[in-house]
Amino acid sequence: MERSAEGPSVSALLARKAGRVLVFDFGAGTCDISVLEVAIADGRLTSRNLAISKFLALGGDDIDRAIASRVLLSQLRGDGDPDDVLTSSERDKLLLPRLKHAAEELKIQCSKQGSP
Repeated sequence: MERSAEGPSVSALLARKAGRVLVFDFGAGTCDISVLEVAIADGRLTSRNLAISKFLALGGDDIDRAIASRVLLSQLRGDGDPDDVLTSSERDKLLLPRLKHAAEELKIQCSKQGSP
């Protein structure tokens, strides 16, 4: 709701006309997708849910695993490291579970940075 570098703030725009927002809510094992209509009336933020869908094939745990394997693991190993001594089974059973918590924290911090 803060003012952007250019133009009016989001709250000023919503005070003039309602807007629609697409929300992705990653739970542990699901992704809920909602379309909300948001407005500011009498100085209060209001919202109305227009549509919601549950996507069962993707959840926050899946995002954490992807961050752990694609971002954190490559930083630990160094891209193209010829001295990789772990088998894929060892990597999946030993290393990636230990990186999952750090991946979740990274995801949360990135989400906070992207919020207005």
